[in-house]
Amino acid sequence: MNKPRATPKRVLLLARYLDAGGITSHLAALAEGLQQRGIEVVLASRGRVENHPRDAHWFEARGIPHISIPFPLRGVSQESLRDAVHALPAFLQAIRAFRPDLIHVHFRSVSLYAGLARWIWRIPCVATLHAERIAASPLRRLLSYWGDAAIGVSHGACAFLQQHFCLPKHRIHYIPSGIDAMFFRPPTVEEKKAAKQHFQIPPETPVVAMVANLYPNKRHADLLQALAALSRRGVKPLVLFAGSGDATPFQQLADTLGITKQVRFLGHTAVRPVLWGADVFVLPSHAEGFPVSVIEAMACGVVPIRTDAGGADAQIEQGVTGFLTPFNNPQVLADTLERLLANAPLRQQMGEAARKKALDAFSADQMVGRTLALYEAVLGARTLG
Repeated sequence: MNKPRATPKRVLLLARYLDAGGITSHLAALAEGLQQRGIEVVLASRGRVENHPRDAHWFEARGIPHISIPFPLRGVSQESLRDAVHALPAFLQAIRAFRPDLIHVHFRSVSLYAGLARWIWRIPCVATLHAERIAASPLRRLLSYWGDAAIGVSHGACAFLQQHFCLPKHRIHYIPSGIDAMFFRPPTVEEKKAAKQHFQIPPETPVVAMVANLYPNKRHADLLQALAALSRRGVKPLVLFAGSGDATPFQQLADTLGITKQVRFLGHTAVRPVLWGADVFVLPSHAEGFPVSVIEAMACGVVPIRTDAGGADAQIEQGVTGFLTPFNNPQVLADTLERLLANAPLRQQMGEAARKKALDAFSADQMVGRTLALYEAVLGARTLG
């Protein structure tokens, strides 16, 4: 017998805040995709943190109403407890005003609010884990609510939910993040030329891109060390670093390594021109959930080199759609970069394979469709119950 399904009319997306990272990008793609399917969507969060354009006004300009709720910014502390209590009336008012059929939580730290709505109004809840691992002490587990169904954006995230939060397999669903693969596409010859001109890069200069906020776990220093190793071999690509944060420590490291003229720190900027100007993409992170920047590069036909952090098993077929390099190993990263930069036919072949993988497995349409199917299954199960 087929499982009963019921399509929600109203979905509340619940986020701690809107940051410059992948969760906010995911929220944008999901909200727009659900709206295109005729579902009313409201986003509730504390609002923007960090320097980036996707604030409440950005969402509202796209027809996605935003409700401001002062969720706590920090971890477990007296200050966070006070903020959490202050946020409660605003959350309850949001529920009464919008009357969602389902709540989708995107930060574990605000999951107990959804749990309260489930208890008071019997509103079903879906929760997504966007990281491969999070703090899972007894107290953290007590303060976590994973709802009627949990989504892991990577296989590692799904395994973590099962092993550390003891969720049964049938409640865990693997749904990777998706991107607009028609917007992120390979550039024409003229578009690639224009992208290089935009960044004032000579036409024949090889370009490496790294799109990641300047956080310690992203390991920008590893790419700088690899760039210095290449420079000593006479290979001198230009590296475009795109992402929010304080670039000063990395600029100082580049100066120490003697590669200042080979790096550009762009801050938060439009991603597609960076990828269109690039020949290779690099992400040497220590930890990830499911980095959207990698599949954006793949969709643009740019070969990614990344470490075996979250999502790598789904994104990279070694030597086919990209390369995996060891953690903390600038030497191997330099060797891999040199190999790709010296071999245009290999880049072309792998770029085409990467693009096909992005289209086949990581489109926003697929992500939204699978998420909506899960909503329908959760609502159907409630109706059956």
